[in-house]
Amino acid sequence: MNTEANPPRLLLSVKEAAKQLSVCERTLFTLTKTGQLAAVRIRRRVCYLLSDIQKFVESQRTQALE
Repeated sequence: MNTEANPPRLLLSVKEAAKQLSVCERTLFTLTKTGQLAAVRIRRRVCYLLSDIQKFVESQRTQALE
């Protein structure tokens, strides 16, 4: 498979990002508004970096309870 024909996507739409996080779009906007998750605005469109979503998930991990 040629990776040059299909380069990895850097940005996800609101719908895609919400699906990745298993939350609704409203929750995603709340996370963005409160500064917990960074967004990228290109003109009127709001997008999310895949790396920012991964960092957010990692920051939400908790230690296992003993």
